Amino acid sequence: MNDKLKKVLTAGFWVLLWVYYSSYAVIVYWDSAHYYSYIPIIEGKVSIKEWDIVRGPVFPYLLYFIKKIFGSNNFSLVLVTFISYAIMIVFVKLILDKLAESITDHRAKFLFYCVTMLLIIVNPILFGYYHALLTEFVALTITVVSCYIAWKWIYFDCSKNVLKAIGYSVFFVVAILFSWFLKQPYVAVALFPMMLSIVISICTNFNIKNIIYRFITVVLCVFTLSNTMGMWNSYLNKSGLDLNTDRNVVSNFGSQLAGSSKNVERYADEEQEKFEKKYLTNSKLSSEEKEIISKKLAGKTNYMAFKIINPNGHCDDIIVYDIGNKTSISIVQGASIVLKLASTYPMDVIEGYVTGYFLLSDVYKRTENTDAWPIGIDKTFDLDASYENTTIGSNIINPKSSIFPMTEKLYNEVKDLDVIYNPPIIFQSVLDRDKDFFHRMYSITMLLLPFLFIASFVLRLVNRKRLKEFEKQEYDLLILLLGFSIMNACVYVFTGSCIDRYQSPALIPMTLAYMIYLKKFVFFIKNKLTKNKYETI
Repeated sequence: MNDKLKKVLTAGFWVLLWVYYSSYAVIVYWDSAHYYSYIPIIEGKVSIKEWDIVRGPVFPYLLYFIKKIFGSNNFSLVLVTFISYAIMIVFVKLILDKLAESITDHRAKFLFYCVTMLLIIVNPILFGYYHALLTEFVALTITVVSCYIAWKWIYFDCSKNVLKAIGYSVFFVVAILFSWFLKQPYVAVALFPMMLSIVISICTNFNIKNIIYRFITVVLCVFTLSNTMGMWNSYLNKSGLDLNTDRNVVSNFGSQLAGSSKNVERYADEEQEKFEKKYLTNSKLSSEEKEIISKKLAGKTNYMAFKIINPNGHCDDIIVYDIGNKTSISIVQGASIVLKLASTYPMDVIEGYVTGYFLLSDVYKRTENTDAWPIGIDKTFDLDASYENTTIGSNIINPKSSIFPMTEKLYNEVKDLDVIYNPPIIFQSVLDRDKDFFHRMYSITMLLLPFLFIASFVLRLVNRKRLKEFEKQEYDLLILLLGFSIMNACVYVFTGSCIDRYQSPALIPMTLAYMIYLKKFVFFIKNKLTKNKYETI
């Protein structure tokens, strides 16, 4: 293909992509309007005391600058989200360029590009999240960029180019800081690729300079993040906001962790009061636990109580932990409680985490049946189960108003963003036709995820001496992509926040990983058919 034709096709691709993307409005949800309500605070029209401490400043300020530069209208949101979408496509292309170097057949290479891009572009869940005025359209792009940079960073020799070494370190410092203040759990989209890259790099290139350089990068990330968090919290505190509430993610994380298994239920404050009235006659409490409760009632200490409930919904035990005069516990204390619970009731606790993972994977569905255990979860295996991947993700498909139903007060904040969109029928039919396929593929992908990660690690280790260089890099990328995806899922399983939307940053890494395995499988079959002795997969 000559350069002129290549430029024409590239330009045509971007024009078509823009037409396709801009045919849909950006949907404004309840949380979107909540974020939008911070713009008057930034403008100084409303007191900072109205700021919700769980919200970081990045997304409200992004909305503020969009409004300031482009005005308050839906098209400006379409333009900005498309920029994020385009950056994601560019970095996916960079990853594919590297992977395609080992494909000698031009038709096979073209097919590899087309199938991968189509799986991303026509995925209605991904498309919907980019068209939702929520933090996901930023987090999805940071994920792909971070994975690409982290993959390149694995093989980087810090002694050869000091400026480049500084550049890599600065990227991760900024990306982690930006992601944290975008939405605290989304720190994972930059942190986990960096961590995995460091581990793989040290394993493949074990030398003192490499270890020290990467250790310094980690220290810089921790130092910058902790100090910036301190400055932000200090600013909020001086502005008169109370940081000692359950809206404080950091202080509440230990408590979330302790009760994260779906078969472990922490007593809420109102339940604890009822529990304390009959604790002396409760047969599930030991004498030591009763003593802790007595001290709490005397104002000498505080405690946390957890019910251990088996998969049938029956209470096996009640565990009471003395937490001193605190109202929350640290992450270390939360992890300690989880380990103690798991050692005493391993099957109950583990089954609770498996339930959480299946819920996150859209294999179990939510129900209003309060008799089910865990409450609100139907533990019937169903690949058509879905939650926000449907209500927010593929919600974009059909023509409608761009504003989701909300209170009149919130609507007044975002009424300038309200439009009726009616995209071409061809786009609607493609997204609608593929909707069920992509929802089921998400569930299947999540179910296979742990096994594929382990398989990638084992195959990389076992075949390390006979793998070609490009294959080593492919396995490293697989470990990075699948490792990020499973680690991201674990964040929500081990905090009890099993909402499928939170796993959306892993959608593109999982798609890329599957395409790499498809490529390797085709390569393996081709070697078999041509009787090539080189048969690694």
